[in-house]
Amino acid sequence: MRAEDIQSARNADTLNPIPGDTPSPPQENHPLIRPGLLTTCQAEHQFALTFDDGPFEYTSALIDLLIKEQVKATFFVNGKNYWSGDKINPDIRKAYDAGNEIASHTFTHPKISSLKDDEIKKEMALNEQAIYHATGQYPAVMRPPYGDVTDKNIQLLNSLDYSVVTWSIDITDWKKATSVDEELDIVKKALQDSKNHNVILQHDVYNQTASVFAPKVIEFVKSQQLEFVTMSECLGVDAYKQNPISI
Repeated sequence: MRAEDIQSARNADTLNPIPGDTPSPPQENHPLIRPGLLTTCQAEHQFALTFDDGPFEYTSALIDLLIKEQVKATFFVNGKNYWSGDKINPDIRKAYDAGNEIASHTFTHPKISSLKDDEIKKEMALNEQAIYHATGQYPAVMRPPYGDVTDKNIQLLNSLDYSVVTWSIDITDWKKATSVDEELDIVKKALQDSKNHNVILQHDVYNQTASVFAPKVIEFVKSQQLEFVTMSECLGVDAYKQNPISI
């Protein structure tokens, strides 16, 4: 896919949903809610910080925090959502160079269960090319927007060499109605209930999450002596793949 094709898609008048109705998938002890859908880390002592929907204006400072705390995270990025075009490249590259993982969250943040196979392939192809232009890597891990994915979608994404992951802890920052203390209580309860709840869903497009909650959850997880891992380390899968999607 040519760079001008990606730029054309970025400039298209495409509806970009924002995370206003993200469903919380069922909490299960087994890492597979259903075949092909991953939700938890392999080891109990691991904890995966993940951030969706960026990059945005709060992402750079969040990366600085991760560097300061010597913590790795995974950023599930969109090529055209809050920011688009070349504006996304510096923060994606900054996160990657700091040892964080860059994963796919589709190009325009659609509900993929409503898309045809060819439309899903295009979403994934455009986003992996955008990520490649920022990092030189093609992602091999993806999270469906809103956690909205069917068994058929999962099979297609697996055939495109993607591991499909959702989450096990949802702090509900997308509701824009929870306090930092309430969000931290969600994490504490999840870890108290089961050490398998180790993949946390957050959104770096919200200042409260990136600037206030993130340092608090890092401090708490460190106090629990859990290991911060990237998504591929958590799942035991490849972070990046050799060959891009051909469309």
